[in-house]
Amino acid sequence: MSREEYLAEFDELHLLAADVVKESPDEAVRQIEDLLIHAYMLGRRHTCDDFGLDEADLAYYEDLMSEKEQAALMADTIYKQYDGKDFEDKVREYVSSGDEGLLGNLIASEYHRDYNAGGESLAQDYKKTTGKNYTKTWNTMMDDRVRDTHDPLEGVTVDWDEEFYTWDNDHAPYPGAFEEASNNVNCRCWLTFSAK
Repeated sequence: MSREEYLAEFDELHLLAADVVKESPDEAVRQIEDLLIHAYMLGRRHTCDDFGLDEADLAYYEDLMSEKEQAALMADTIYKQYDGKDFEDKVREYVSSGDEGLLGNLIASEYHRDYNAGGESLAQDYKKTTGKNYTKTWNTMMDDRVRDTHDPLEGVTVDWDEEFYTWDNDHAPYPGAFEEASNNVNCRCWLTFSAK
């Protein structure tokens, strides 16, 4: 996927907040949960592309897990808690208060994290089934909005079992999974994968 394609998807997420904030909290949660599941699966699909796999290969990897296992894997990612709240708690709070700005940031940040988590998940499945190691490369948008802790990561490649480190000593296996929220919120970075 190109930077332009990813950026177009990412920027559309903030527009979605204007519509979702008008919904009931339950309907907003349902719509955003569907979007996050889509992001997770899209990350898996794009990682298949990185490995040169096709739709049949993607179906094969999905068939390796039962629907229940897939749902549990996605739920662990989608419902990850920060400061005792998951995305559902925050959606209800922002919709109830009508805070479109915070809802937009939440949607974009969660979409981004789940997209990258899905990609990492598929790459790990690829390693388990083929026995091949892989590398992962950090990509930024290479524009003036890239935060100073992520800018030096552009083009950095690490082995499959390594993490990326920022100059402020934060670390993550993929974008959106840093320890510090300040390195995750509104991040637009993503990984590309290569078989070794």
